[in-house]
Amino acid sequence: MPRQDIALDVPADEGRVIYGSVVSATEFQATLRPPLFRVLAPDPARLETKGLDVHNPELVGVAEMRRRVQRLIERAKKTNVPDYASYIREKARSGDGFTPQIVLWSPTVLHTVIDESTGLGAIVIPDEMRLIAIDGDTQTAARHLARREFADMPDSERIKVVILHGISIQAAQQVFHDANAKGVKVSTSLAIGFDNRDPVTRLVKLIEAQTPELAGRVNYQKRQLGKNDPEILTASALRTAVVCFIEGISGVVNQTNDVVMPAEAGALIEHAGLKWFQLIVKTLNGALDKRAVTFATAPAVWAALGAYGNKVLHDLAGNNFEKPVDPTVLDAVFHRSIELIRVVNWDRGEHWLGSGAKPGKKGVTLGGPKEAGHLVYRALTAPEEPAYLSLRKAA
Repeated sequence: MPRQDIALDVPADEGRVIYGSVVSATEFQATLRPPLFRVLAPDPARLETKGLDVHNPELVGVAEMRRRVQRLIERAKKTNVPDYASYIREKARSGDGFTPQIVLWSPTVLHTVIDESTGLGAIVIPDEMRLIAIDGDTQTAARHLARREFADMPDSERIKVVILHGISIQAAQQVFHDANAKGVKVSTSLAIGFDNRDPVTRLVKLIEAQTPELAGRVNYQKRQLGKNDPEILTASALRTAVVCFIEGISGVVNQTNDVVMPAEAGALIEHAGLKWFQLIVKTLNGALDKRAVTFATAPAVWAALGAYGNKVLHDLAGNNFEKPVDPTVLDAVFHRSIELIRVVNWDRGEHWLGSGAKPGKKGVTLGGPKEAGHLVYRALTAPEEPAYLSLRKAA
C-alpha cells in the first residue's frame, strides 16, 4: 500500500498541538489523554470555591467566564458527580461503558491547520489558555474528582472533545441552551429497560420473564400507563418494588438510583425476590387486570408490597441477609405471610383515604411511592393502624 504523505504546517512554538478533525472555522474534534484534558479544562468545582483569587488567581477569569455560560454545581447536579466519577473509574479500568463527548469553549480564535488530502487537522492552544465545558460540565467535574479519589484511576483512555473557538459568549450560551433544552429525556422505564449492568434491573427482568402473569405485560417505554395500554405495570414501578424488597420501604427514595445488593446475599435475594413477587401476583388474583378500577397496580402499592417482603425475609435472614435460609422454610413463611394481603380490598374507594389516597373530582386517587408508599406499607402490615382494618373491612 503506498505511503500517504501528510502536510501540516503546525506552529508548535505557539502552544500545545492537538490532532484531530477541523469541522468548521469554529469547531474542532479530537480526543485527549486525561492529564492534558485536566490541564485544559479546570475542575468546575474548584472554579466555584471561595478564595480562588488567593489560591488560584490565574483561574479567576476562567471562573467568571464559566458563570456566564454554565450552571453551578448544586442540587441534583452536585449529587450526580460522585456517582459519575465512580462510573468513569470503572469504565477506564474495564473498558466497559460509554461517556459522551465534552464540548469545550474559548472565545478566542485558535490556529487550526488541515491536510486536504487526508482530512487530518491540528489545533494549537496557547499554553496559558484554559477552556470551559459548555456541555459536559458534570463529566468534567467527575473526571477531576475521580483522579483525586481513586488511587488506581488509570490515565490511558481517550476523552472525546469538541473545541468550539472564536464564538461569542452569547453564542456559547445558545449552545448550552440547545444542548440542554432540545434533547428529550427518556422515561425512567425506558432507561431501566436498556440497563443490563444494574443487578436490580436484572432481577426486575427475571421476575417479569419467569412470572406468567407479568411476562410481556411490563411497559419499558412509559413513565405512566394510559387507560388503553395493554400492560399492567411500568418497569419503573416494578423496579421500585424490587428496590424496596432489598432495602425496605425507605427504598422509595432510591427507586431510580443505583442500589448496592450485598454480594454474599445476591443469590438469596434473587431467589427470594422471584418467589415473593410470584406469590404476590397470584394473591392479587384478577385485580391486576382491573387497574382502571383498583389500586392493585399502583406504584405506591408495589413499593409497599416489596417492603413487606423485605420485612418477612429479614425475620428469617437477619437485617444484612447474613443467616442461611432453608428453601422449605422460606416457602412456608412466604405463604403464611401472604395471607395478610389476600383479604385486602383493592377496589378504588374511600376505604383507601387513610392509606395515602385523596378524594378528587374523578374519584379517589393514590399518590406515588415517595408520598404514599409509607402509608400504604403501614396499612398493609400494621394491625394497630385504623387503615389496616379499613382496607380489610371493605373487602
